[in-house]
Amino acid sequence: MIILSNDSLYNHYTMNFALRQQHNFNLTELDDMLPFERDVYVSLLVQKLEEDKQRQKSQTDISWT
Repeated sequence: MIILSNDSLYNHYTMNFALRQQHNFNLTELDDMLPFERDVYVSLLVQKLEEDKQRQKSQTDISWT
């Protein structure tokens, strides 16, 4: 049974694919998550990616000066 919070079915599968491919979650882990758990993990991953992007940008800016 798939329980979606504020998510379309397409977004659900797209996010599952990204989490499996790039962050090493397995499908059972993703399917067993409650909707709020999934939202928390996605939010934390987005935050980490934004921090990594900012850190990389800062390092690039420093190397150009």
